[in-house]
Amino acid sequence: MASTICFVSCVESGPLEAQTVRLAESIRRFGGAMAGSDIVAVTPRFGPPLAADTRRRFDALGVRHERLRSHPRYAWYHYLNTPIALAAAEELTDAELLCWTDSDLLFLDEPSDLLLEHEIDFAAATIDDGVVGTTGPDSPHEADWRRLCEIVGLEIEELPWVTTQIERMRIRLYFQAGVFAYRRGIGFSRFYLDMCIDALDRHFGFAHKAENYTDQVCLGLAAHKMDLRWRQLDPTHNFPMASFLPQADLPEALAAAKILHYHDAMQPHFWDTCLARLEPGHPEVHAWLAARQPLADPAPAAYRAVREGLRVARGVPRRRYRATVAA
Repeated sequence: MASTICFVSCVESGPLEAQTVRLAESIRRFGGAMAGSDIVAVTPRFGPPLAADTRRRFDALGVRHERLRSHPRYAWYHYLNTPIALAAAEELTDAELLCWTDSDLLFLDEPSDLLLEHEIDFAAATIDDGVVGTTGPDSPHEADWRRLCEIVGLEIEELPWVTTQIERMRIRLYFQAGVFAYRRGIGFSRFYLDMCIDALDRHFGFAHKAENYTDQVCLGLAAHKMDLRWRQLDPTHNFPMASFLPQADLPEALAAAKILHYHDAMQPHFWDTCLARLEPGHPEVHAWLAARQPLADPAPAAYRAVREGLRVARGVPRRRYRATVAA
């Protein structure tokens, strides 16, 4: 069993700051044997500085923050931040494993399933939304998957089948990119990034979602094409909670959860519901959170204005890209 792990996240000025701080706090407090692990937070493109309080909290929590230059062509595609950050993290830690952690995760208990066995290279949880997954030839998304497989040099029929966590659906290999772990130094970080860039260079997009989810679909395709030895993460390591996921209100499953993927559940409109759901099965986590506030944007007004300017500017190449996908 691998013994060292580095948690990697993306952080940019805005709500991601508060989320990443809370993620790091939960790792340090509830991570068990992994509580002292390396944590790397990467800012992978140009933007305003992080708020002073965020930087102070990172220092106190032992979070290494690294800022990178923007990708020359795809700074507008914020989901590319994941493979960019992971590629950088290869040189920022000596840990055996890299674990990508979306900033909207909260550790509830020691996530022991992230420590890979010697015969395993990669582990991730399956996806449950039916937005772009394919159940086979009759799926409305099958044609898009087939085109992406052609772009990356795979035959769609060779993809293995997986079963989704909550809906128990049989779908072609598709992982949820919120949390996954793999061996550092095997070349996966760069391979995954290159596959995403290749798909973008070829103007890939889903018929109804354009470039959205391309990075997430490429995650499993990259692991498969590299012939990595993979397994699915235990469902307790990526348990969802959100105002838009009423089907995930499963008290017994939440009580067993080790990592909560809370999406919008720590925003003011769902904060009380989030606390109420956590209290029965995770009283320590509930007490710790109850002493805190819902998440908010810590950036000063000037930084928010800069972010808005960048959002508008990055919208231009995004619209151009989507026009080529639609064509």
